[in-house]
Amino acid sequence: MADTRGVFRLKLAGSLKSKGEWVPLAQVFHNPSPFQLNNTSPNVGYFAGNLSTTDKVTFTNDTTAAVPGAFLSVGRSYLAASGNLSNGYFGGGQPGPKTTMDKLSYSNDTTAFLPGGNLSEARYNFWGTGNSDAGYFAGGLSPAKSLVDKVTYSTDTTARIPATNLSSNRGDASGATGNQISGYFAGGSPGGPFSGFDKISYATEVIARLSTADLHTGSQEGSAAGNSNFGYFTGGQNPAGTAVNKLTYSTETCARIPGANLSVVRNGSGGTGNETDGYITGGAPALSSFDKITYSTDTTASVPSGGDLSVGRKG
Repeated sequence: MADTRGVFRLKLAGSLKSKGEWVPLAQVFHNPSPFQLNNTSPNVGYFAGNLSTTDKVTFTNDTTAAVPGAFLSVGRSYLAASGNLSNGYFGGGQPGPKTTMDKLSYSNDTTAFLPGGNLSEARYNFWGTGNSDAGYFAGGLSPAKSLVDKVTYSTDTTARIPATNLSSNRGDASGATGNQISGYFAGGSPGGPFSGFDKISYATEVIARLSTADLHTGSQEGSAAGNSNFGYFTGGQNPAGTAVNKLTYSTETCARIPGANLSVVRNGSGGTGNETDGYITGGAPALSSFDKITYSTDTTASVPSGGDLSVGRKG
């Protein structure tokens, strides 16, 4: 990327913007940016799937409750999700597989089918992540795929990105997260559990295998959470695991955190969080408990039973 933070001429700025190499406005300032929707970390997260119901976790007191008006348009499992500070998007899943996209409006805690948001191909057990402008849904089963769909939040429409694919066909997603600039898709299968990362650069919408980072072992059906500096990739199966791997975005290196293991083995779990903490929940056979990762200390602890999902979930 060109140096866009020093002294510049107007002609140079125009050239860099046209190439998609200009620094996004929200990245010019130290976090939190005054150009974000607000200057505080989000206070709640949402978990959906396995059934049509949705649970809402409140980060300030670590409590969870079912959301009465936030039913998925059709109950399904092994779906993928992304979102920004206003809305969440839940796509695909099984049985089916399905192309369905549902939109959750945080302002009123209601969910609705998004007619123009269907995925380009039906799939399940795949990856979803994004930035404040768009969500990217990658890979999936069945059969294993490498395609990537982009959900543009401003128009609530979804389209395949023709020139963008994962580095290989795979599903059994093991978590995706990122920041405003890049997203990272970890693990998966077939061909045995995969340990690598694929990175999508949002400015160019190009995906490439990350040569500098791998999970400590191959993983599938794990989950992820993170903030603007780090991604945490957790659990999974083959082998069944409680491990937590930390990806540092500035160096694009990854290492297992020995003191941050999950409290239980979680396969097919879900993850979300804010700038300070990550929340990992659910998983086979149908768990309702939560683990909380505190980013400042790289430690994980089980959340007391008041934070449990309203029902056990997997996928």
